[in-house]
Amino acid sequence: MPRRTRRLLLYLDHGSRELVRSDHDDSLVVYWVLREKGIALSGPEPRGLVIPVSAEDLRREILDTMSTWRESFLANPHKLDNRFYQPFAVLSYCRMLHTLQTGTVESKRAGAAWATEVLDNRWKQLIHRAWNDRPGDPSLKVHQQADPANLRDTWEFMKYAVDLGQLWQGDPARGMQRC
Repeated sequence: MPRRTRRLLLYLDHGSRELVRSDHDDSLVVYWVLREKGIALSGPEPRGLVIPVSAEDLRREILDTMSTWRESFLANPHKLDNRFYQPFAVLSYCRMLHTLQTGTVESKRAGAAWATEVLDNRWKQLIHRAWNDRPGDPSLKVHQQADPANLRDTWEFMKYAVDLGQLWQGDPARGMQRC
């Protein structure tokens, strides 16, 4: 699938009070979730409004996102050094790896549970700490420095996840093996 031009849709960020135009939600992941998991409160069912997203296209977008996010954090490392984005990154990469393996989009909880069962045991504690650090106000946590050991491990985990994603490319069944 060729790279598509992203559209600016109305978006309401966490804690914001105003809609802004953003390409944040113009992704195959969002379209997949809307179509496959969406619930109509009024009007037609989402399945009738959104075309199907293939597992192959979903995986391709996830691989690109994994690399792009890591490159973005490497270019601006201070953005990851807080108690919101550090655990968010860990759980998001778990979720993305889970999507690569299954061809579906599930919750961060499901991704974290899957990752602790399938990925190398050295990441279990980092994933558990990331999950346990989720509660609380993100607007406060974003201003609190990340634990230095967690931050170091997160950098290593992101590299591991990107490398593993590239290894799995074209063979998602490899995700069933402990890596």
